Amino acid sequence: MMRALSVPPPALPPLDAMPAEIARLQVAKEQMIAADPSASPTIRMEAAWRALRAGAADYEQSRQLFFALGGKVPGGSVARHYAAAASANDGPDKTIALARLLLAGKSDGGYSAAAELAHPMLRDLLALASGPDIALRIGRGLLTAGEPKAAMNWLRSLDGAGKVPGAMNAAARLAALVSLAEGQDVRPFDGPRAVLWIVAINGQDTASAPAKAALMAKLRRAVGLPVPLSLAGAAQAYASGNAPSTLELLPLQTASADMRVGETVLRALHLVEVDTAGDRAHRLAEAAQALSTAGLYEDARFLALEAAVEGDL
Repeated sequence: MMRALSVPPPALPPLDAMPAEIARLQVAKEQMIAADPSASPTIRMEAAWRALRAGAADYEQSRQLFFALGGKVPGGSVARHYAAAASANDGPDKTIALARLLLAGKSDGGYSAAAELAHPMLRDLLALASGPDIALRIGRGLLTAGEPKAAMNWLRSLDGAGKVPGAMNAAARLAALVSLAEGQDVRPFDGPRAVLWIVAINGQDTASAPAKAALMAKLRRAVGLPVPLSLAGAAQAYASGNAPSTLELLPLQTASADMRVGETVLRALHLVEVDTAGDRAHRLAEAAQALSTAGLYEDARFLALEAAVEGDL
């Protein structure tokens, strides 16, 4: 998250779980291990991945390392998936390999880092009819890597998929994510469009649909987008036990309302990365709302997108 913020946060207070200086030393240690040729490939790449997740590593060096050694790592590591994607021929094989890489990054708690790692390949990837689920994953990765125009190409590819099962639902979900990233609706999100998005989420997992509707309503408010009545109604069915309490949020909300930008950034970072109240997607949503209130609109949109991916919207 720290990498997403354009305003440098002040030094973390001594009582914090990981003061900034300790964090910097830890990242420097990980980078030294990653560059040590005497260490095993597995240890080197695990260290490189930890540094990437902290947002403080050299992506080009990590790409070279992952490509050179990725095939030597057992299991489904991010490095192995990166090597597979980088060596795949252009076309469906590369698309599928990149989708797997993004999924591995999400499973390992570093989706933004995985998207940045794959950015060069994602940016130049042609939108292919490779399945709605894969197209949605690639679209998410492009948005996270800061390529909304390329993500729109994948959205149009879903539009052109005709009667392919799941294409309409995937297009509805991707369009909603593009709107969060852009801070404006790329397509109308009222009436039938909002209902279509709710249907898509229901079709994915009925039990989690109210929670996802509540999260989307919160994220749209955070980036200044209107919340349709149909979405607000679906969200009302959700008991917000997964969200931080009002008492826990009060210092952050007060700082943002008073336009204390540095304190807002610090408290938002603490809420997302240190606190354990509720699930991370809802903590990200609250942080996005606070940053927006403090005038950090671009950063708020980035966090809203991260929250949407975290919440599998």
